[in-house]
Amino acid sequence: MKNAVGMSRLPLFALFLLSGFSGLVFEILWVRISSLALGVTVYAVSIVVSTFMGGLALGGWLASFQADKHKLGVKTYALLELGIAASALLATWFLGQLPHFATHSAMTVILASLAMLVPCTLMGATIPVLTRAIFEPDQPSRVVGWLYATNTLGAMIGAFSADMFLVSRLGIWGTALVAGSLNLTAGVVGLWLPTTTAPQRRVLKNPSPKGSLTRLFWAYGLAGITSLALQVVWVRLLGVAIESKIWVVSTILTTFLGCLAVGSWLGSLLVGRIRHKRQALSRVFVAIGISSLLGALALALMQESLWRPPLGDLLWKISLPFGPKGWGTVQCLAQSIILFGLPTLLMGLAFPLVCAVAFDEHEGISQPIGQLYTVNTVGAIFGSFLAGFLLLPYLGVQWSFLALALLSLLSAALVAPERISLALLLAVTVGCATLPADWLIRRYHYPVYQRNYNIKPDQIVEFREDLYGSVAVGKNTMAGDVLMINGTRMMSSDTAGRRYARLMAHLPLALHPKPKKMLVICFGLGMTFGAASLYPDLDLLQCVELSPSVLAVAHHFSEYNENVINRQDSRIRITLDDGRNFQFRTKERYDVITFEPPPP
Repeated sequence: MKNAVGMSRLPLFALFLLSGFSGLVFEILWVRISSLALGVTVYAVSIVVSTFMGGLALGGWLASFQADKHKLGVKTYALLELGIAASALLATWFLGQLPHFATHSAMTVILASLAMLVPCTLMGATIPVLTRAIFEPDQPSRVVGWLYATNTLGAMIGAFSADMFLVSRLGIWGTALVAGSLNLTAGVVGLWLPTTTAPQRRVLKNPSPKGSLTRLFWAYGLAGITSLALQVVWVRLLGVAIESKIWVVSTILTTFLGCLAVGSWLGSLLVGRIRHKRQALSRVFVAIGISSLLGALALALMQESLWRPPLGDLLWKISLPFGPKGWGTVQCLAQSIILFGLPTLLMGLAFPLVCAVAFDEHEGISQPIGQLYTVNTVGAIFGSFLAGFLLLPYLGVQWSFLALALLSLLSAALVAPERISLALLLAVTVGCATLPADWLIRRYHYPVYQRNYNIKPDQIVEFREDLYGSVAVGKNTMAGDVLMINGTRMMSSDTAGRRYARLMAHLPLALHPKPKKMLVICFGLGMTFGAASLYPDLDLLQCVELSPSVLAVAHHFSEYNENVINRQDSRIRITLDDGRNFQFRTKERYDVITFEPPPP
């Protein structure tokens, strides 16, 4: 590059790669640490993730105005990275202290959110500031697309490394120090880079008609809702289909971010050749909706072929060099690519396009990028809540996909309504709606039940979905009555299952001299709780269960759990909550605490 901006571009890209890596590592660490204080409920995790993304949105919004007004550049970006290093490490330490003094759930949420807000706000501010530092008038959207792709690539590497390597080898604090040192490196190196300047104003290629930019922002906000809501639904599906549950989320997140980076890179190469950018962006939104539906259908139809020759044998050979966790990781990777590889790549492709439209129609530099980043991130926050608390619990997986496809259609219509492409998406959505409402989720679950537990589809007597996943009851002459949650066999009514479940009540009660109050964590089949109810000297018998669907199917196991769920007994109390979180908050003290054990 001939100008100063071009000469400093590659070092800044390298620094932003490090920044993306550390940002995702910190997010994963904060979710892990906060779950100790907040519990593992969906609400708690959603609050943590939403606070993280809310900070990003706040930082992007504030910096979008200040960067243009004060001509902020490389030095400001370097100071932001130094601030992230200090505040992120401090937040990590503070979150680790929460279980020791924050026993009230509301206080815990507020303190955890405040701890993360400062570093996340600084992270969000780096996007518009660095956009101005690397801005090139001849190809603005291409350079910004490369910047986004680089940061996303760093985030992908961070997502993969944190759970796969760093935490297991270095621990929480060791991993946090690695992430903080990368932010520190980016800040120190950034201070030594030459100061760059970008033009204050530009000549607009296509001054926007009244209201068109507003519609663009609304469209990209809806795209943010769609992208994160789809990710939640994809995690739900793949959590069922993959045997090695530990690596599911990390592998999904790595694949998601990797496809975003590739899509943004491709978009950066193509955007300069596209004449009608609004129409192209509209078609991309349509394609996202169609490909998300087709990906879900394709994986549902391919479930068994991924485990059988020849494809299953190929995946097995690929997994061998990765050791014990290789098979689960490769399976998850293959299914992730089939399920959401194409729609996620298209999401990445949309970013340079939407930036190009904004640059063509808006005279600012940092302001349009910061505002687009903000509305997309705010949309992602709503998408997380929409999928977790409304779509999945009330519509189920299949209709959630259909609803999100319609949101993609709305995004496309706001950008540039094209009758043919919109009609195509609507036709595909309506076609998928003709399938039975639970066809998709059963196509994912039933092969897992039969392959892993020899429970055939006609042996499933009840199947439910709720906020925490799927719950199924199977009747099998060999295994007895079986409870399965998210595709995993929890407990069975066979002789061995009844023996050790009841022993979890009998043994501690026998060892305690005078037990009066007892807590059972996890209802399961109710065999541990039922066995405890047989002791007349107990004054209080409390059970804490996370999933309402587990309690709803308890009547199938009444002959093994003393029908405890329907007993008229004033001593019995059943609470829907996370077990560890319940113990932190309750003022009650128990003589015996036990649980109905899930698989080790």
